[in-house]
This record gives sequence, C-alpha cells and structure tokens, in this order.
Amino acid sequence: MKAGPILPQVARATQPLSNISRFSRDFCLKDESVLEHIGFVVLYCFAISERLKAKGYDIDQLKLLRRAAIHDIDEAGTGDINRVAKYSSEESRSGLEKFALLAAEDYSSAFGPEALDDWLNDKSDDIEGEIMRVADLASVVQKVDLELNQLGNRTFVRVAEELRSYIEEAMKAVNAPDLKEELFSFFSFLPQKQRGGLR
Repeated sequence: MKAGPILPQVARATQPLSNISRFSRDFCLKDESVLEHIGFVVLYCFAISERLKAKGYDIDQLKLLRRAAIHDIDEAGTGDINRVAKYSSEESRSGLEKFALLAAEDYSSAFGPEALDDWLNDKSDDIEGEIMRVADLASVVQKVDLELNQLGNRTFVRVAEELRSYIEEAMKAVNAPDLKEELFSFFSFLPQKQRGGLR
C-alpha cells in the first residue's frame, strides 16, 4: 500500500469502475456498472457463505469477501471485455490476461500487499473459489432476470442462451453439492429451452 491518504487511492479504482458499463455489446434498459456488479458479488458471497456455514461447511469468510471485493479490479484499467471476445482465440486470451495482470497490479496496490493474490486466486479450487464461481454467475442471472423477465428486453434472449452454457460448465467445475443445487436453481430464471432456441 502506498503512503499517504487512502481515500484518493481507493477512488482512483472505484471511480472508473463506477463509470464502466457491463454488457457493453447488448442493449440494456438499465445500465449496470462494474462497481455495482462487484457490490452484488460481495453481498451474494456474504449471504451464501452464511447459509453454507450453517450447514457445516468450513468457509474462510474474510478470504472469500476479499476475493469478491477485488475480483474485477483489473477492469478499472482494461474496461469490461466481454467473454466472447476474451476467449475468441488463444492469442486473444493470452494478450488480454497479460493486460489484465498489469492493470490488477496497478489498481490493487491501494488495497494492500495481499490484494493481488486475492485477485489471482479468486476462483481457485477451494470452497471460497467455488463460491466465487457461483456468485459471478449469479450476478449475470439476476441481470438476465431483470432485463428479460421483469423489463421485457427481448434482446437479452441471446445473453440467456450463452448464460445457460456457462452454468452448465460451472456445474462440472463445482464440487460442493449445495453449490451445484444453487447453480441448478439458476435455470429457473432463464427462458424455457425449446427447439430452435429459447422462448
């Protein structure tokens, strides 16, 4: 952490995060900033970890909430890059990962020497990482539910189609039964899958 007042150091990261809109290639009836997304993920992680702890799971909540708070700090420098572009090729993925690391190193410095490790390990194979995978997807599910189901924005049908495949991928990567159950519940927020696409 750099010397001097903390406020301007934190604001240097939060101000761009509050101005960067997610779903930048999609028409949204309600914009969502990266900072709003981070806030949702933090609160979701808090809520679900409380429920899992009550069921006997051993969860390091401090580790989890640190990861949740810092997981998109790189986007203060890179902006929000959609997943399709990010993974369109190995060259694209590799280049963007290097760019993201440089941005994360820069903007995470305001949050102490362990913040970069929190960012690097946000979705590791431990229970905290599994919760982070679910929480990040939960944020997209609530956005699809808002835009498509509540506001009637049919342009989000494509987002819902992509989201379905991401949930299916996550169910293979997550081991905790209660997290698998939570992931499965996400399908109820998506349009019913029918021949020829979603309806």
